[in-house]
Amino acid sequence: MMAKNIFIQLVAVSLWCFALQVTESKQCVDNLSVTKHCEGWKKAGLCETKKSAMLKYCPKTCGFCGLLDFIHGKVGMTHGCDRACQMECLSAHNKYRLNHGASPVVFDQKLANSAQRWADKKILAHSPLEYGGTGGESIAWGGIFPSYASVVKAFHDEERDYDYNTGSSKNGQEVGHFTQVVWKPMKRIGCSRTTIRGMPWYVVHYNKVGIVSEIYPGHEKENVGRPKHPDVLVRTK
Repeated sequence: MMAKNIFIQLVAVSLWCFALQVTESKQCVDNLSVTKHCEGWKKAGLCETKKSAMLKYCPKTCGFCGLLDFIHGKVGMTHGCDRACQMECLSAHNKYRLNHGASPVVFDQKLANSAQRWADKKILAHSPLEYGGTGGESIAWGGIFPSYASVVKAFHDEERDYDYNTGSSKNGQEVGHFTQVVWKPMKRIGCSRTTIRGMPWYVVHYNKVGIVSEIYPGHEKENVGRPKHPDVLVRTK
């Protein structure tokens, strides 16, 4: 969709030519001694007010896995999107994913590199296959997107048009960005950023295509979980 100050599209393409060889981050789990309390503490707002303690005891429930990777040096960077930028992108995705019953995603340097290579072309369109990683791609451009938190929120806001019963749009509006963000089989992402015409241009590459389809096996609507809590309560900043 193109407008004066906004451009958001999603492509979901699968490449068969190669497979990524990456080492994923150590599994992010809550402390076994307090796991049963983590969800209640999150509802009480402790993920925000007691961040240090919750980072230690309930990182998965609070969506802090990306932050742990950052602290442990497991989040890389590109010249357009440094470690803080990558962490913001990861965290924004993971907070929504956890609310929809999906596991946290981790950083993938090869996906970040492929995303940055396409971003650097400064073409307001989706990438051809040779740039597209092995899965999905989401792009956003415009002055209304000052940060990755705002970008991922815009992707996720398509949920209002998504029908969980059918796995499709209620009204013909785009819902592919939303399903990509919360897609359960998707595990790795890489983010990039540059500017075009003085406004930020974002490209995100995912290791899995995140759209519901009746044609392709593994793309069932069950891969998009219903939210545990109203998403308006999920903070992305």
